Amino acid sequence: MIRRYEERDYEAVVYLLEVCGLPACDIRELEGYGLIWEEQGQPVGFVWALINEGASVYIDHFCVHPDFRRKDPETGRSEIGFWLMFAMLTNLKAMGKTRITGDLQKDFGGRAFMAIYGSVGMKFQQPEAFIYGNIGEIIKNVESQHGTRE
Repeated sequence: MIRRYEERDYEAVVYLLEVCGLPACDIRELEGYGLIWEEQGQPVGFVWALINEGASVYIDHFCVHPDFRRKDPETGRSEIGFWLMFAMLTNLKAMGKTRITGDLQKDFGGRAFMAIYGSVGMKFQQPEAFIYGNIGEIIKNVESQHGTRE
């Protein structure tokens, strides 16, 4: 189940970031929007976007617990990561956001997420270090190639 991040999720998200080998920060101090993928009442996936007044957003955190990185046998992509990112993009578009950016941290599983970012149509710059894309175009691309998750 995908749902919006709430303050009560903070400790579980910090634990999830640690399990994924990502540096944790105090997201309570950041202006942003987060989504959780929950399995059996526990967050196993998390994406956080920094929101500003303009049309752009920055993906600051994105992780899936190693035990839940299921891959679709046909596509080979991580189902939780793929659909969690798609849900984030859909929500951002509804907020009027049109452009997404982010950095890949190769030391912290960046290569694993390159496949997810690429599968939703994001582009890479500075040899696999920076991602960007037009949210509307990405959503249209995903829907035409993969449909929508029910």
